[in-house]
Amino acid sequence: MPVMSGYWRRLQPYRAGGLLYCGPRLARPTTSLDRNHSPVRPIRPTQTCPPRDALVTDHDAPPGPWRLFRLWAGIGFQSFGGGASTQFLIQEQFTARHPWLTPEELLHFLSLCTLTPGINLIALTILIGRKLAGVRGIVASLAGLLLPSAAITCLLAALITRFEGHPAVPAALRGVVPATAGAMLLVGVNYLRPLARTARRDGPGALAASALIVAGAALAIIVLRLSVALVVLAAIGLGALLFPARSLAEDGADTVTRR
Repeated sequence: MPVMSGYWRRLQPYRAGGLLYCGPRLARPTTSLDRNHSPVRPIRPTQTCPPRDALVTDHDAPPGPWRLFRLWAGIGFQSFGGGASTQFLIQEQFTARHPWLTPEELLHFLSLCTLTPGINLIALTILIGRKLAGVRGIVASLAGLLLPSAAITCLLAALITRFEGHPAVPAALRGVVPATAGAMLLVGVNYLRPLARTARRDGPGALAASALIVAGAALAIIVLRLSVALVVLAAIGLGALLFPARSLAEDGADTVTRR
């Protein structure tokens, strides 16, 4: 048995028990000798500390109602271009800048909002606010989203009504449609990533089924001119038949592992 100093002998249970030792870098101990008086390399504790980026900070802590109000107010002030730009800002705030939601959770919330009548963005705001801060989070999120956007909408409507006869107004409005289309394309790509990731994990059959549902829904609405509600109900039935049942927690855990 090698002879170890008392200091390193006290650290040995940390190594043997598999515990994490996250202390400062230790100084190199003096060389020990075995029974034959030969130098023995000392045993060092395993350095398995998590990276600095993985530590939770106040910036990533769950937000309170006041912080939610400020975040949603920022989204309301910037949400020019309709629902596409608003959804892009929601993705940036709640999945990219802050790890409060996984892309799978946000896509799950959007799917629930699609099943309900009315304005999807209002329902999505309610679901996010409730998850992060409960009932007070719902009130703060709705107030932050609606108050700035309503004020800006009323102001712009009054200005456009007053100057709608000016030749520059129609020319300026023509640039809004391409910008909105670009925002919608980016939002679609962001929602497609977790869907493709989940389908790829389930195998090539699930990936092919997802592609067929996307193409079939587009053809049914554009070519056959079927009702959107009917297409959504058909997609629900196909999803229950073709895809394996998996809880949202499992999808979120897989996303965290990949990160």
